[in-house]
Amino acid sequence: MSRLLSRSLFTRAIKVFVIAAVFSFLFSVLFRALNSSYALYASNTTIKSNLILSNFINPYEYRRTSIDTSQELPAAQLVSVITKNSSQTVFTQYGNVAEVLNSLKIKYSDEDIVIPALDEEIAHTGKIRVVYVDRKMDEESSMISFDTKVVEDPNLELGKEKVVQQGVLGAFTSRYELTYKDGELVDRKLVDSFVSEQPQSKIIAKGTKIIRKRVTLPDGSQFTYCETKSVKVTAYDPSCTGCSNRTALGYELKRGVIAVDPNVIPFHTEMYVPGYGVGVALDTGGVIKGDFIDVGYASAQERGQNWAGTRLNHTIYLACPS
Repeated sequence: MSRLLSRSLFTRAIKVFVIAAVFSFLFSVLFRALNSSYALYASNTTIKSNLILSNFINPYEYRRTSIDTSQELPAAQLVSVITKNSSQTVFTQYGNVAEVLNSLKIKYSDEDIVIPALDEEIAHTGKIRVVYVDRKMDEESSMISFDTKVVEDPNLELGKEKVVQQGVLGAFTSRYELTYKDGELVDRKLVDSFVSEQPQSKIIAKGTKIIRKRVTLPDGSQFTYCETKSVKVTAYDPSCTGCSNRTALGYELKRGVIAVDPNVIPFHTEMYVPGYGVGVALDTGGVIKGDFIDVGYASAQERGQNWAGTRLNHTIYLACPS
């Protein structure tokens, strides 16, 4: 009875062993089918020796593809890969820089800077640096001022002015190429510059049409004029600081001599100044600029008796040109 029991137990053990072996074989086949490629860092010099040491094969296992025992496998190397957004240190058996970057799925373009060069071999404990280069165009505009042109208008009364055309500012554009490395601006280069918008001149019509008018003087006489101006009026005499008894044109300084800005009132223009009388533009001075006249007297006493202070916005009457 004990023999039968021992034989039965032995038979069952054999069956369990066979079933376990079958499952082990099937699991091994399935595992290898699902994992057709492996990452292996070489610690030996040949493919076969590394596969054996890593328990991928045993020395007697049959392989469809023969393993050349003389073929050398590069040893794994430690490499630091640095980009703008990441830094990683990896073991790799790839030979050059491009292969390492591609294996890590690090993208770069022809514009980017890779150090060392893509075709250089990886050195032990080496370092790869990828600098991303971006170029953009930028424009800057500055204003171009317009000029003012004065044209004579025979249909406009003498002394009158009218804006015929308003001035318009122009624009000057400069284009720059901006170079960024890892997002930081490192270069700004002028590419070209041009007038992007032409300025438009301001045109002023100046009347030349003579229309004779008359104003009655205090003595009842008539003064014929063609133009009026609103000016600032002061008085002077030979005793004033910087003055003499001769005018800039060489005339004797006396009543009837008037200093003007010749750019506003031409020399030798006759005019009537209310409160002073009739005079002629025969003098000028450094402080006489714009709509400003200085009426002359022969002495300080005469000036003091007839004129005091400064008169603003004083209307004067200019005789018609001959």
